[in-house]
Amino acid sequence: MKNFTFFLLLIMISSFAAKAQDTLYTKKGSSIICNVTEIGIDEVKYKAYDNPDGPVYVVRKSDVLRITYKNGITEYIQPDEMAMNKEEEIQDKSQCVKVAFLSPLYNHIEFAYERKLQMTKNLELNFGYIGLGTGLSAYEPQGGYVSAGIKFLLGQEFYINGMKYVHPLKGSYLKPELTFSMLEYTRKPILWSTVQNDGRYGTSLAAFNIVFGKQYILGNIFTFDFHFGVGMGLASHWQISGTSNDILFYGNYGSCVYFSEDFPMTLTGGLLIGYIFK
Repeated sequence: MKNFTFFLLLIMISSFAAKAQDTLYTKKGSSIICNVTEIGIDEVKYKAYDNPDGPVYVVRKSDVLRITYKNGITEYIQPDEMAMNKEEEIQDKSQCVKVAFLSPLYNHIEFAYERKLQMTKNLELNFGYIGLGTGLSAYEPQGGYVSAGIKFLLGQEFYINGMKYVHPLKGSYLKPELTFSMLEYTRKPILWSTVQNDGRYGTSLAAFNIVFGKQYILGNIFTFDFHFGVGMGLASHWQISGTSNDILFYGNYGSCVYFSEDFPMTLTGGLLIGYIFK
């Protein structure tokens, strides 16, 4: 009888002790038995239930789903609609494919692939086909190009609480870039021009550019990237067919614009829209 009474008393004490603690439930599915000491604007502070005189632990309020207090009342933590760090939800999406949506206006179409190498460093590859577009050029170009570069993120694209970057694809950047283009083009006769050359020519360009830009995250799904750059290039030209030996200069290589052999400067720029994925 005494053993039964002792056992019953032990159960009552244990039940009372369990009810005398708070339980904090996180969005990741874990539960923490504790004594909640403070609920702030951004943080929830608590002490371990078995060490009430020990250190204070802190968890982000955005990571907490609900708190059940020792009196049995449950409080659900509502998300802050004004929070500036919503993009944390897609931190694991570190790749994207993009298209230069204005490129058809300049007789080519361009696609790009970007992925995170490590935080603040991304690899970007660009592929272009020259000859698909509005056909406004008198040269009828046809060819392609490839570019590759490493993006170095600049500035402070992170939120203050915890000092974490909001997304590995977002921010201002500097990108050293190598590009190679090859194409053929025809100079059609133009009635109002004194040049009546209808030959077919070939040209290639190898260039190194320094590109500056900024990429935004739209709706946690899309990217919007605008950029410009300058560099130096080395071009070669040759005649494929035609009656004239004069090779007409052509400077639009899709990936960039090349000035001349006497002034081998290159310019590049564009607007790209992309889709983010894991």
